Amino acid sequence: MTGLRVFFQRLLGLFQRRKLERELEEEIRSHLEMQIEDNLRQGMSVEDARRAARLRFGGVEQVKEAYRDKSRLGWIESLWQDLRYGVRTLMKSPGFAFVAVLSLALGIGANTALFSVVDAVLLKTLPVPEPDRLALFEWHAGLPFRVNVYNGTNILDLPPGIKGGSLFRYEVFQNMRQAHAAAPDGPISDFFAFAPINQVAAVVDAQAEIVNGQVVSGGYYSGLRVQPILGRAITDEDDKPASEPVTVLSYQYWQERFGSDPAVIGRQLKLNKQSFTIIGVTPPAFTGTLQVDFHPAVTVPIACEPLLRGERSSLGAGNEPGVWWLDLMGSVTPGAD
Repeated sequence: MTGLRVFFQRLLGLFQRRKLERELEEEIRSHLEMQIEDNLRQGMSVEDARRAARLRFGGVEQVKEAYRDKSRLGWIESLWQDLRYGVRTLMKSPGFAFVAVLSLALGIGANTALFSVVDAVLLKTLPVPEPDRLALFEWHAGLPFRVNVYNGTNILDLPPGIKGGSLFRYEVFQNMRQAHAAAPDGPISDFFAFAPINQVAAVVDAQAEIVNGQVVSGGYYSGLRVQPILGRAITDEDDKPASEPVTVLSYQYWQERFGSDPAVIGRQLKLNKQSFTIIGVTPPAFTGTLQVDFHPAVTVPIACEPLLRGERSSLGAGNEPGVWWLDLMGSVTPGAD
């Protein structure tokens, strides 16, 4: 405790340097004056008394330096002095200081964002069984549909000069799903679709908040081979217009908003003023598919998309040509090209 008290006293001394110097000067002067008075009482002259007192006390500057050495904090004090010098220098040129700080902020921010993308897209694999077998569909102008195989670390880019994209209309998904059902032994198995939905208003225990969500087809969880840790997953039976609206919670959302309550299954959750029955909770490691920094808190069937988006729905009779919004994915059959 004594050593800790000494450390904090020395640390405080960094901000009271002038006061401590004045106190040191006064203490040294007091010692000299007392020694001079003793010499005068011994019969010395004033000049001899002062000279003898200084000789006995020693060099004043040497005493000061010895005191400073004992009260220093080494590299901490050096750092503090460097910071003070740097601030004084920058204050002399405020324009240069602003440009320097702005450049540092932009550089650090850009590097942080770049690392986040690289970490999410290149360094982390999708936490599902056999992620290297997953395939993301793309369309190319003037070319048949082509599949980009997800190799567990990245999605291959489109060839240069060829226009295309990875989003599909719901009608296209339905036609491809029917074709897949008619040829189950083809190169792609477990065909499914998904799409993000931003800014979903969720109400839990009379408290409203905005969360990210997603809509998925009935084969989403079975295709990814993701088993909920609680309840069940969304199935094809849930993904029908006449089915009861249901939702699956992410593990993090279940922890934060429901206190990891296992009795959450069967409860009603308001999403955009619509009631959904909670049927499952996903594993902790699973936060979604191929979305950089997008972690849906709630997942609902594609058939429930009009309930969340209302007039802005991409599904149904109001879906005009040109609305391409679904990601399509499947698993490559072993041995298929």
